[in-house]
Amino acid sequence: MTAKLENACTLIVMAKPPRPHRTKTRLIPALGAWGAAALSRAMLLDVLDQMARAPVTTRLIAWAAEESPQDIPLPEVFRPVLQASGDLGRRMQALYDSVGPPVVFVGSDAPTLTAEHVRTALDLLEEDVDAVFQPAEDGGYTLAAFRTNPQPLLEGIPWGESDVLAATLRAARDASRRVRLMESGRDLDRPEDIAPLRRHIDLMPPNRFPSRTARQLTRIARRNHAMSIDPGSARSLEEAFERLDPDRIRQLNALADALPRFLEKEDQEQQRYGAAATTVVDELCCAVSYDGKAMDHIPQRILDIDYGCGDPTVYAEEGMTVLDLGSGSGKHAFMIARKVGPEGKVIGIDKTAQMLELSRGAVSEVTAALGYDKPNVVFHRGHIEDLRVDLDHLEDYLAQHPVSSYDELDALDRHIDERPMVRDESVDLVVSNCVLNLVRDDAKNQLIREIFRVLKRHGSVAISDIVSDREVPEALKKDLDLWTGCLSGAWRRDRFLDAFAEAGFYGIREESSRLWKTVEGINFFSVTIRAWKGKQGPCYETGRAAMYRGPFSQITDDDGHVYVRGRFHPVCEKTAELLTRPPYAGHFVVTEAQGSPDDKIPFDCSGGQTVAGEDRLHYGETECTPGSCC
Repeated sequence: MTAKLENACTLIVMAKPPRPHRTKTRLIPALGAWGAAALSRAMLLDVLDQMARAPVTTRLIAWAAEESPQDIPLPEVFRPVLQASGDLGRRMQALYDSVGPPVVFVGSDAPTLTAEHVRTALDLLEEDVDAVFQPAEDGGYTLAAFRTNPQPLLEGIPWGESDVLAATLRAARDASRRVRLMESGRDLDRPEDIAPLRRHIDLMPPNRFPSRTARQLTRIARRNHAMSIDPGSARSLEEAFERLDPDRIRQLNALADALPRFLEKEDQEQQRYGAAATTVVDELCCAVSYDGKAMDHIPQRILDIDYGCGDPTVYAEEGMTVLDLGSGSGKHAFMIARKVGPEGKVIGIDKTAQMLELSRGAVSEVTAALGYDKPNVVFHRGHIEDLRVDLDHLEDYLAQHPVSSYDELDALDRHIDERPMVRDESVDLVVSNCVLNLVRDDAKNQLIREIFRVLKRHGSVAISDIVSDREVPEALKKDLDLWTGCLSGAWRRDRFLDAFAEAGFYGIREESSRLWKTVEGINFFSVTIRAWKGKQGPCYETGRAAMYRGPFSQITDDDGHVYVRGRFHPVCEKTAELLTRPPYAGHFVVTEAQGSPDDKIPFDCSGGQTVAGEDRLHYGETECTPGSCC
């Protein structure tokens, strides 16, 4: 290595202060919050020990924090600095600009990094290249060395994803930058990284051995609550780590990630709608006409607080169990309570405490006004995109059973499964009035899947909401007034309908539509849609056929079945039954069954010939194909 590079190089360790619930959060389900923080601290100290021996002149530890932590014993050769704001690329660029080339960045979660790796990176930089990377097993990198301005290699990178290095190499190619790769290294981000890392550490020579990390991993393997197994039954520490179930950990990771949101006392929607529970806010309203006779049993204080954009209540029928998402003051739930009658049931879900105080406080009055012996309406506090979790029950549980380990999180998840807020296939009709748009974008598809989960077979949705005629730009999405005002969180119109199709619904259609507002050239419409559940399942031959009545010359359904007007088409028993139900009933002539689905004769639902009259084409022993309605 030339003296020029060695004497001018700055090494920067990128680090977060090792704090419970703030560092290595993806490890919390397996190790607990304190265990994850302890392991993070051990890895950081091992990295600092090795980097103190690296052949560089300046060493910085760059904290992702508002101030440098005082409880981390830094080697004297390190100077603490603070990272700038922005994504990882912006933070690295700001540090590079502050010190100049050459710069070596290393992560604090790669305890197998050594001073020799830094020497190798600098040697490679001498070969007239712009950057050197040590790939990590998870698709990122554990070391990055730059001899020239790295800006093109740091912009637009999907940080945190599995293709960080691949995206960086594409950026280098596009910018005509010369790059060299070192032998792969290991970092630790996920529970499934633990066993491979431990095996790798065991093979390292004593002078490079990350002793603190190794000791912490040994403690972890011996802690029964961290593994949810009996460590004494494992033949080795490696076996103990491998017995962690990655799929189960991923499931629990999702719950761990959701807990802070579940326990958040008030988000931006709750703040605005909490205030709107006591004072009418006109801009939240999209005027709707209701049948006055359908509301004469509801207290006026409830009727005054109405922030809907349609009337999905008209689709409720006697005896139904109806779920009202975002029930607000309870107005629509109480309207439905009359329609379903004393044998029916209405479940309202809302996350805003002030709205729940209104709705729950009126239940007894509405019950008496309807003349029912007992209430047929209940209101739960929860997020409509996660209908398993009753927030009141969750807080009660956590008050008695704090969660800080894999076992405890697993017990919480099982408790939720035993007492879900809304059970699988328990609801006949799901309604919602101008609420789905308030769900954050990355949870909207989960919301539709949850609606599908709780619906019974042949159950349906009646959703009134706001949609747009084009994509809403990010600048508008960040406007809190537009978001909480039911505008900037709107689905694009076609994607709103497509989301229900992708979740498995059929018979999706708009029942009504009207223009509400235009903002910066984007038209926002109030629409009410219907969709049904029930096309899932095997396709069996029973000798049935269906003819489309018209008026179009032919139609194609969501599964690719083409129906030509006036011609009979072979259909399976399941499809035949669907075509006799809403919303298809009346549009088709369907022949009677000639056999029984109990015979389980497979039917190819991917297509077929048309036949004249009511003759049927027998498909025989065929299998359903991908893309069919199976």
